Amino acid sequence: MAAGGVLALSVVVLVARPRFSRSSVQLFGASCPCPTFHEQVTGFIVLNPLRDRAPEKLARQFLSELTSGKCNADERIVPELCKAALQRRPVLDLRLKNRKDAGDKVVLFYMFKGKFLPDRGYTYPKDVWGEGMVQVQRIGTEWRVTNYGSRY
Repeated sequence: MAAGGVLALSVVVLVARPRFSRSSVQLFGASCPCPTFHEQVTGFIVLNPLRDRAPEKLARQFLSELTSGKCNADERIVPELCKAALQRRPVLDLRLKNRKDAGDKVVLFYMFKGKFLPDRGYTYPKDVWGEGMVQVQRIGTEWRVTNYGSRY
């Protein structure tokens, strides 16, 4: 009976291609040389419930400001980042899908719903779901948003 359980677990591990990190476990993720964030947001992902959520709160605040069409480049956000981020589709909805911690950097991967703006010349003229990331870095004792990207 125990041998059958071990065999079944071994098959799941082989098929699921698990990826382990300090902050998450990802099963059944896409394995492609994707130039986007697709590989990081697919599959069954379990985030560590004991993780430090301060980076997530700052990233959510940053994305919330983008949703309202403003981005206050305070000391916690790289100033050029606001201008570049406001050129993209405004975020209507978001879902945290994965998180990768690397020292003082945390990369948060999201599923984004982007708003259609008729004056931007998008190839797909509707609100659409896409993928994206927000990188947050600890500088001194504070977290700062240092990178942002999205793909629809």
